[in-house]
Amino acid sequence: MLKLKPKSDGNFAYLDTDYTVVSTINSLYVPALNAQKDKTTQTGPRSIKQRIESHLAAGTACYDCHKDIDPWGIAMEGFDAVGLPRTKIKDVGPVVKDVVIDGQAIDGLVPLKQYLLRDRRKAFAYAFTRHFLSYALGRPISYRDEAQVIALQSTFESSGYNMRALIKAIVTSPAFGTLK
Repeated sequence: MLKLKPKSDGNFAYLDTDYTVVSTINSLYVPALNAQKDKTTQTGPRSIKQRIESHLAAGTACYDCHKDIDPWGIAMEGFDAVGLPRTKIKDVGPVVKDVVIDGQAIDGLVPLKQYLLRDRRKAFAYAFTRHFLSYALGRPISYRDEAQVIALQSTFESSGYNMRALIKAIVTSPAFGTLK
């Protein structure tokens, strides 16, 4: 897996052998990042959220995707890669985890969970079922699998979101039975 680390000159250091990917990233994104650096007046450590917001404010091509996906990750910034709580990120700055998703202010994992349970329960169950089935089958889900996904989602929901019930439904499904 390619791991990138921001360097002080604005470029990214690569911690892998894939130089082509790193040089592409540097040539595409670093000019926009450097242009934004010149416009910012804030000094001192900035959180990941603040860095992303200043980068996107520059009107980069990244904005169209990041405006939708970043809030979900930023809400979980209070935890590191293994799930331990954190209040700052080494060499980056403080953890800022307050975001707005669909007009709802969310500050951390507990409010995110409450939001998902209250406002996005069905969408979460669908996405979770779809990804879990894809993992079980070892392949991407296609439009041909849609009826199976919806049936499995219904089973998952009717079981009170019980993982054991979802696993059993998947391994006894026709899609799983046709694996070779």
